[in-house]
Amino acid sequence: MNKPITTSTSSGWSNLAFALARVTQVFWEDMRCNVLVLTGEDSQPRYEGVQILMPYAGARMFLGGIPEVGDICVLGWFAQNTTGQAGKKSPAIVGWMPRTTFLGHDWLPTQDFSNEEGILNSPKERKEAKAVVNRRRHKLRHYSPGNIGASSSQGSDIVLDESVLISNRRANEIKLRDQDQAIVMRSLQQFHSTAGTRIYSGMIQRDSRTLPKEMFISTLDFNQDLLFDQEREIQSVQSDEEINLLDPHPFFLRNGDGNIFENQGGKIQLEINPYKFLYDSKLIDINGKGNTLSGDIYGGKSILRINKEGSVLSTEDTDALCEYRIEVSHTSDGTLPVSEQSDGFDADRLLNVKNLPFVQFALGTPVGNDPITDQGIITYGKPLYMQFDADDVSLDAITEFTPLEEQLATLISVSPLVDGLEDSISGYTKGGAYRSFISSPLEDAFKTRIEGGLGASIGKTLNIKSKGLEVITEGSSNTDANILFNSLNGAIHLRSTGVFIPNQANEGNASFDPELSRVGVKVESTGVVELKSESGIVLKAPILDMGDVSNINLNTQTALSLSSGDQISISTKQKKEVVTGKFERVITGPTDFNPLNSPPKSETIGANPTTGFVGGVVDSYTCVYGDKVSNFLTTSNVSTNITSGSYNVTVLGGAINHVAGTTSINQNPSGIAISSATGSISINNAGGVVSVNSGVSTNIRSVGVSSLSGSSVILGSVGAGLGFIMCASDRDPITGRTFLESGLMLPRGQVLFNAPV
Repeated sequence: MNKPITTSTSSGWSNLAFALARVTQVFWEDMRCNVLVLTGEDSQPRYEGVQILMPYAGARMFLGGIPEVGDICVLGWFAQNTTGQAGKKSPAIVGWMPRTTFLGHDWLPTQDFSNEEGILNSPKERKEAKAVVNRRRHKLRHYSPGNIGASSSQGSDIVLDESVLISNRRANEIKLRDQDQAIVMRSLQQFHSTAGTRIYSGMIQRDSRTLPKEMFISTLDFNQDLLFDQEREIQSVQSDEEINLLDPHPFFLRNGDGNIFENQGGKIQLEINPYKFLYDSKLIDINGKGNTLSGDIYGGKSILRINKEGSVLSTEDTDALCEYRIEVSHTSDGTLPVSEQSDGFDADRLLNVKNLPFVQFALGTPVGNDPITDQGIITYGKPLYMQFDADDVSLDAITEFTPLEEQLATLISVSPLVDGLEDSISGYTKGGAYRSFISSPLEDAFKTRIEGGLGASIGKTLNIKSKGLEVITEGSSNTDANILFNSLNGAIHLRSTGVFIPNQANEGNASFDPELSRVGVKVESTGVVELKSESGIVLKAPILDMGDVSNINLNTQTALSLSSGDQISISTKQKKEVVTGKFERVITGPTDFNPLNSPPKSETIGANPTTGFVGGVVDSYTCVYGDKVSNFLTTSNVSTNITSGSYNVTVLGGAINHVAGTTSINQNPSGIAISSATGSISINNAGGVVSVNSGVSTNIRSVGVSSLSGSSVILGSVGAGLGFIMCASDRDPITGRTFLESGLMLPRGQVLFNAPV
């Protein structure tokens, strides 16, 4: 070996001068690296295990960064075994030499060979030669005087100027902006985990039931330096039986076909056995088979996002559903949360169902976020909608048949702390509808007070379904109605299909109808109940019972019609009818066209001494003015039977006429006339005297023979003689002459003469 000359950079006092070197290998756990000296030494020597000095590093504090292969460092030297002259030395990295700044400002790449030399043109070549030569793309932020900055090779930055900026390689950032004293955060997602509270914001991401594929046996061998070759092909294909089996560290592997909780590397506590807590979390089955969802993997992080169809976001999808979600647990034990976003495994919930939230609030698209319960697993990662099925309400995952307008857009969910109750849920749909379910069985499950009024406008039908409805108002006015139903453009329909029995007070009555005790609609008031309509009021029912009524007043403007298909019965203490117009009564019959149901009309006055009637008039008819006519349109018989007493007809200033065909009896103040045009007139008296008396004269005349017969016939006149009547035409038996000729006829009151024909 040649002895260095005096001017050599590696000899004399220059032996400890600074040198520039390139990092060829990094041992980041030991804070050491291998370097290749570029300047300041002869023959570009290599040093191994060079100590990396930091701006500060103590027993518990650190400030600095880990270099990369290819970085240019400044070497300083520690003298060893010196006697006052430069002797042996050991290097230490005391600083770093930046490249020309415009390379970083313009993000330009550099390499030791040009492309035409055919080196470093493939990943394989760059890996093989990176310890000696490499290709690097530079980057450097622009800093102004007074700025402080930190930037990682991967792309994260911290900049301290008048503001504070923390940014990662994808421009997600937190900025403490000086200009308006604002905190600005920008990211695709935000996950906040605090004691008992979680906040999810951004694209919907559900990672609790996704684990890295590297944890399971796959067709891919993840334990290799280069996962993909240049042809994008992977070797090491496993058997179908082993695919998707849990593949933990060998220390945790199970024994052959034994129980998954048995260890091969020795007995360990079940609490740290991945088979145990992954099985308890329902992420694997009893055979160790994976039971997780498939999402994307990036940088070891499982990412499962939901597209607008409710499926896992694929590479072809461009749109993902969004949410702003808050979940709050009832209590917290004060330990730091361990969630799928903070640590990659949701230990808080997957290992303890009690940590599931009891209050949830979601805006955007509510998506299931219960990763552990059986029902929660079904809806996990699925957009939700409220399913109403008869009296059952459930929060279900959408299907391909669920309309978009039925999917929820907001959700407030409360899991009652009382056992056995379902969640109370409320939210708006994407179609603008409102859906809610209150699970409390209390009588006042919904209670509110409004100090002022309440105004509501409903464009269509209001449907209320309830096992009971009670409305109580406390009004202070005596003039205004406290409850008003006002339908301006439509009808009001009250309908009941159920019944209740308010009381059994009338069961002992003989006329009690059990059917009337089954009340479907009951209207009750301490005041007057008024029904008013501008068109009409219709009552339709098999039975209309108006009981316990002291007065019924029916006042109509024009007409009152009562119609019964079978019978009308009226029972009252007194009855009075006042008709100011025409009174008309029409009776048909007999009932049911049955002759045995005659007569069609029957009237009975039952007044008698037992009812308090001692005698006198029981039926009185008064006609103030006018005539009365009775018409019998067919052959009819009119009979009046009086057991005892009299039948009196009195006409003070008119006539009484009885006409039967061509016969008539006429009574008037001037006399009585009995006339028969064709028939005979007979007066028969079997057991009494027939008397014909006249205060003036009596005329008995006949066209034919007039017969006056009896056991004897007596003709008498006032002041006349007594005996047999002799006529003037009779002859004296002695003289032979008529009594008229002899002049022997004395004037008498009886005169016989030939009446004209």
